[in-house]
Amino acid sequence: MTLNATQEIVEFHFDQFHKTHFPKFTRGDAFTQFCARLALKPFKLGEDSIQSGIVDGKYDGGIDSFHIVVNKTGTVTSDTRGLSTATAPKGLQSGVPFDVIITQAKSGEVWDQDALWKLQETIGTLLDPRQSLIDLRSIPLNDAVVNQMGALRRFEKKLVSLNPIRSFHVYLMANAAEGAIHKHLQSTQKALEKSVRSLLPHNTDVQIRLIGAEGLDELIRAEADFDGLMTFSKPPIREQRGKSQAFLGLVTVKQYLDFLRRGKTNVLRDEFFSVNVRDFAGSSTGVNSAIRNTLSKDSDTAFWWMNNGITIISDSATEPTNDSWLLKNPQIVNGLQTSHVIHESDLDKVLTKKRLLETILIRIITEKDPSIRESIITGTNNQTSVGSLQLYANEPTQIRLETYLLSKGWYYERRRWQYRNTGTTVSRIRNISELAQAIMAVHLLRPDTARARPGALLGKTAGYASVFSESAPEGLYSKSLDLMEAVESYLRTENAQAISPDYSNDRFYIASGFIVRSLGLKNLENYSGWLSVNNIRTAPSIDELTEVHEVLYEAVGPVKDVKSKDSLFKGSLLKEVFFKKLVAKNNQGKMIVGDTSC
Repeated sequence: MTLNATQEIVEFHFDQFHKTHFPKFTRGDAFTQFCARLALKPFKLGEDSIQSGIVDGKYDGGIDSFHIVVNKTGTVTSDTRGLSTATAPKGLQSGVPFDVIITQAKSGEVWDQDALWKLQETIGTLLDPRQSLIDLRSIPLNDAVVNQMGALRRFEKKLVSLNPIRSFHVYLMANAAEGAIHKHLQSTQKALEKSVRSLLPHNTDVQIRLIGAEGLDELIRAEADFDGLMTFSKPPIREQRGKSQAFLGLVTVKQYLDFLRRGKTNVLRDEFFSVNVRDFAGSSTGVNSAIRNTLSKDSDTAFWWMNNGITIISDSATEPTNDSWLLKNPQIVNGLQTSHVIHESDLDKVLTKKRLLETILIRIITEKDPSIRESIITGTNNQTSVGSLQLYANEPTQIRLETYLLSKGWYYERRRWQYRNTGTTVSRIRNISELAQAIMAVHLLRPDTARARPGALLGKTAGYASVFSESAPEGLYSKSLDLMEAVESYLRTENAQAISPDYSNDRFYIASGFIVRSLGLKNLENYSGWLSVNNIRTAPSIDELTEVHEVLYEAVGPVKDVKSKDSLFKGSLLKEVFFKKLVAKNNQGKMIVGDTSC
């Protein structure tokens, strides 16, 4: 059909997105990714967080993406820690934003009434408290959708005491003319909105939108940046270096709190801390306890005399009013501990009125160049040793891996947002955790650890060394990523969907299983990815992966519900049974190698 001018613009942007970021995806799969990113523009999410909410596949109930976002920056999934407890998550304050974003993406140029009916039925069922997760799975809905609904139900209970600011947005997105939305679509849209409102707390912001070409064009052009207003108590010292500039000045503690918090609430803007290598260590630790003690007692010594201050990197800084600077995409790269202690001291009402009006030293550097930003982050975070995975980002091994993987077409994100606004192919970006999971599956043959608790292994010195070692061949890392990519491509095929649409649980097991089967391993104790790297194949056929997938589900057997299945994949028993079956096949003969490549 003939496209109108706006549809042609959207088609151009989507085509560029498809070619640049997901060239191996089908048009439909790429459009799902495209629409999810547009819907999530108001939030500050990393690539891994975006992927965690993609539920598109067999038995998805018409839902292509299902994201649960807390405080505009963090996603909630079935793997989120602490879901089984009823206590509110640490670090969240009353009035925290809590958003649910569901999309249905149709890559055609016409509206699909049946698709909206299907979405209406699915969402009504999901939100019905009488429907257990077992009921949802028997409809059937795939594990990805059911797991997200389970996570939503559990996390909602944890947030009750915080009175969160709730929103529930559903978007049917298509490159169709919005003028072609007929009365039957509008009627279904209104019925769905009425149904959702009746099933959610009365103060929830509910939006059910039909977003066509005109709406997609607006979302494409919308800014994805965030701002922060910093007000100095006196004009700051300024220095210009080329296109970059730096500011050094004093800001009152009260003004700094206003900068840190979301609107007129007491909720911290977590997006300001995204690239900081440290986590908050708590107010009771040595240095933080001393900061808190200083804030709680007046003295003749000014607060900023006793504190190292705050370092902020931003893309730009403009002066809308005297001594107030609008910072674009500000990131607190040093001073996280001080920021949190000031925030908590105020919440706990131990911050004195005098200290509140005293000042803190603020350094702002406007710089977009990734290499210069990296040197600033590194240089301002070498004072103390902190047990954070992100601190490993500066190790020679990690820097060497980044350079090597780049030569193989992979963009290794040692630090969060490292490739933001660089035009990098997002489907080729992998962070430290994702690379570690690939190594756990391919080299360590520990798919259960990769699925359930990669952070626990990396948190131990010996565990980290088993994954990232100076003596490990670089080729092992690129081959592990290549194999994982092949497995993930396979899981989108009809063969895989016919066996199981459970992407999250299956992928690491299939990668490990392929290693066992393709190398004909008969004694797993003697296997080492380091030693076998030259024999590892990274382009398995669909037939090969299908065989491994089928063996996996022979080992899985019947399971009662999603929770039981997740527990099975996260435990060690399934791995033992699965590997035993594969070794038995190896003893019988060679693996079937098909001609059809993923």
